[in-house]
Amino acid sequence: MELSVEFFPPKTPEGEARLLQTRERISAALKPA
Repeated sequence: MELSVEFFPPKTPEGEARLLQTRERISAALKPA
């Protein structure tokens, strides 16, 4: 299965922190090669 995900730059420091947490959670769940 192929999956493509785009992340857009956050506008606030809080948004950046949330983006990093979300990226880590997705990466851990999908276990990319």
